[in-house]
Amino acid sequence: MDHKFRREPSCVLCSLQFSFKDPTNPIGGKCPLLLKCGHSVCEGCMRSVTRGSTSVTCTICSQVSEANKLNQEELREEFPLNIYSVGQVALKRSGKHKPKDQLIGFYSQKKQMNSETVLCGECGERAADCSCLQCDVHFCTRCFTRIHDSSVILRKHEKVDIKGNYKAKQRCFL
Repeated sequence: MDHKFRREPSCVLCSLQFSFKDPTNPIGGKCPLLLKCGHSVCEGCMRSVTRGSTSVTCTICSQVSEANKLNQEELREEFPLNIYSVGQVALKRSGKHKPKDQLIGFYSQKKQMNSETVLCGECGERAADCSCLQCDVHFCTRCFTRIHDSSVILRKHEKVDIKGNYKAKQRCFL
């Protein structure tokens, strides 16, 4: 998926974009929380759903996340803040599109390959040879491994080998 057409990170339940005033201390109803499947839901929706239920069903993958602690103050212990989405929102707000983070970077596509070659959505330099079903991004194996091995939740994502000009369905905006 081309980075120019990626949507802002948004809640899988209400589809509203995540937002907060201070990225160093993200609080409020539109902060992204991680479901057990790795998708994100805003804190406002999570509070509403867990008032009357002990589980939340992801609208993207249909996986059920059990909410063992119904106490609203302990909600973030059960469903942690999605710091990746917080970073995306903060980066977009700052207007800086090329952070100096060595682990996760955003690069413009430098090489032009033949029209059937899909470039890696992370480095933009090598041909994509795999895709992540949950992230819906094409990766070269090197970038997929580097990104997905850096997080416990991302390690659960499914890698699929691609050939030719495979086009994945839009499913996730982690």
